[in-house]
Amino acid sequence: MEKTVQGLHEFLERDVIPRHAKSPSTSLDVGCGSGAFARRLQRMGFELTACDRTPPTLPDVNSTAVDLDDDGGSNASSASST
Repeated sequence: MEKTVQGLHEFLERDVIPRHAKSPSTSLDVGCGSGAFARRLQRMGFELTACDRTPPTLPDVNSTAVDLDDDGGSNASSASST
């Protein structure tokens, strides 16, 4: 599954985003998991908000957001499951 996700990220970065999104722009990464795609978007110049409702992934995302904030602004948040 990891290779499939990696391939999708590469496809989006190479073919879809350059055609349909203007950088700098704002993006929302819903279901961000570990934040891997959020990091790709940030490197492309996007300001973003990343969220995931699965608590085990959130510490990774929050530490990633600290890194992303240094280069242009990002937020990591969790959605309540209640």
